[in-house]
Amino acid sequence: MRHDDTRTSFTRPLALALTTTLLFASGCGDDDSGSQDASSSSSDSGTTEAPGSTGTPGSTSEGGSSGAQSSGETTAATTTATGTGDSTGNGTDSSGEQGLEIAGTWFEDFGDGSGVDHIIDDSGWDQLSDFGDGIFHIDSFDNAARTVIAQGDEANEFFPGLYSKFNWTWDGDDLYYCTAVFDAETAADAEASPDADDGDLGAGCGGFGWSLLSPAR
Repeated sequence: MRHDDTRTSFTRPLALALTTTLLFASGCGDDDSGSQDASSSSSDSGTTEAPGSTGTPGSTSEGGSSGAQSSGETTAATTTATGTGDSTGNGTDSSGEQGLEIAGTWFEDFGDGSGVDHIIDDSGWDQLSDFGDGIFHIDSFDNAARTVIAQGDEANEFFPGLYSKFNWTWDGDDLYYCTAVFDAETAADAEASPDADDGDLGAGCGGFGWSLLSPAR
């Protein structure tokens, strides 16, 4: 199953951030309106078979899962469609394994000539685009649970310094991701938040579709 609305994981946190800003400026918003977790509307995670194995801001992807275009400052080997690739070995896998499963360079295609470059290794997940960059420093990852916990860089336009929870899953050879949380105060808060529903690629990412990542060419 492939969901066509690949823009949502990257843009959902941005939309919430912009909505919050407008409400604050007008003086009529709820204080909590801009900090709703992407996970609040997620259901319990299903199970999706990965190629050869078993089965997450955003952003969703709004600011907490902000986007990616290639600035090239972070280096990572381009992965194959199965998501395996060279990694730096800097991250921490709670299962004791070394190497983030989805490390590599991927492209999130919006279908209109624009998109986001995702440069992923064990220590960071950079999302680079013509309309803004999001730099995330990985605190921990778990290949078995298919989760990454990362802190947004202080220079990020949206949710700087806050923690995100990224989920990923496979549909055949296709890799999908979701930013399940993009505004947690601590890594522990992000990790304890509900996962996105990988049994519903069309709406299991906080009510939005999971985003397809294709190997960069």
